Amino acid sequence: MIQRETGGCHGVLVTAVHPSAFGQAIGMARRGGTIVFNGLPPGDFPAPIFEIVLKGLTVRGSIVGTRQDLEEALDFYARGKIHPTVSVRELSEVNAVFDEMKHAKIDGRVVLRF
Repeated sequence: MIQRETGGCHGVLVTAVHPSAFGQAIGMARRGGTIVFNGLPPGDFPAPIFEIVLKGLTVRGSIVGTRQDLEEALDFYARGKIHPTVSVRELSEVNAVFDEMKHAKIDGRVVLRF
């Protein structure tokens, strides 16, 4: 659907530590796009090398924090110590969201509903 509606994403940030999320990211990226894996699942995951090369994708990785750090962060949230600011917008509003990002008018995070 992402490919059909937008032609693919210029950048995909994967924060879900699961091999299927990594595969989905590659499918969502447009030609010349960049994928960043934040955290890594244990073991290996299959990568469609042919698709990565044909699309000219850049794949980067970052290991930030540990499972213990994640557990502590989730505990802070569960105890009401943090209150994330999140707004949900429709995919049709994506250009307005990018404009708001460009002009630093977004407070917190925006989630696009597909």
